[in-house]
Amino acid sequence: MVLTFILGFCGSLAVEIVAMDELFRRSKRLPARYYSPIFWFIRFFLACAGGGLAVAYKIENPIAAAQIGASAPLIIKGLAKIRHG
Repeated sequence: MVLTFILGFCGSLAVEIVAMDELFRRSKRLPARYYSPIFWFIRFFLACAGGGLAVAYKIENPIAAAQIGASAPLIIKGLAKIRHG
């Protein structure tokens, strides 16, 4: 269960790392949001949600746990949409 959480957490963070890499390659600078502690606070909890979702779905496959973590923002948006109609 701990490994599943860690893999989901890391899968979620990997998405941000790829985004940062693409932005840096294009302009050699990162957007201001990456220098904001609030951004990283929110991103940390989003990564925690990715790990939590992987655990909640009882994922045992390591790759699937990372994929659930990576897709956490979409899953959460989908759940919010269902709730708010």
